[in-house]
Amino acid sequence: MHKHIFSPPQHGQITWTLENSAWTTFVSRDLMKRARVLAPSIAPRSSAFWNSISPIEFDDLPTPALADRLRGTVIGSVGSFRDKKGVEYLLDACLTLRDLDFTLLFVGDFVGKESDYWQQELRESGLSDRIVITGKISRAEALAYLPQMDIFTIPSIHDGCPNALLEAMLAAKAIVGTKVDAIGEILDDQVNGFAINPFSSKELAVALRQLITQPDLCQQFGLAAREKVLTELAPAVEQKHGWSRFIGRRSK
Repeated sequence: MHKHIFSPPQHGQITWTLENSAWTTFVSRDLMKRARVLAPSIAPRSSAFWNSISPIEFDDLPTPALADRLRGTVIGSVGSFRDKKGVEYLLDACLTLRDLDFTLLFVGDFVGKESDYWQQELRESGLSDRIVITGKISRAEALAYLPQMDIFTIPSIHDGCPNALLEAMLAAKAIVGTKVDAIGEILDDQVNGFAINPFSSKELAVALRQLITQPDLCQQFGLAAREKVLTELAPAVEQKHGWSRFIGRRSK
């Protein structure tokens, strides 16, 4: 829906698939809205509900390998980093925060075809002495870095309903995310995090500075994030939304 919508061959395949599916589910209401514009006939046989996640025992995870390199407030992000992740806006935002003590932690690696570009961007960012990159690691290793973070950032341009967000919420991290797809639907601005506009380094910098300078606010947002993910994004909730809506519509 994001990547191929303007490709003539892919556009036709996407439209055909939507129109000929018995039922279509989406991980965000925004994505469903766009699909219904593309294929209006799916409106009565489609639904949107967020991904879910089971609780994680972070206390059982080992101390990650690069923990001793983390200094000050740890601003972290997790994933396979590429153009859609908004990395450039995060770098620009952090550049304005150099008067504060922080580490920018990337848990994961940059996708192969973009790796050289991003490595150059990081070298020239003026932040190289504050950046830690884990490289490609296992999910268990990635989860072990979440307790090391103070702030979790997800400044994506588009991103569906990323599990990395839900994992950070389980770890009771203060979240700064963009108002795109399910990220913007899950985050309650100034309740369990900051929901900012995409493409805005300025808004991202303001949110990060506020959290860095107010540790109590970080804790407040983190606890609220954990409460929401445990109550509204549990597997039982996803199953209930998915099957009840499908069966209810099919029985009519």
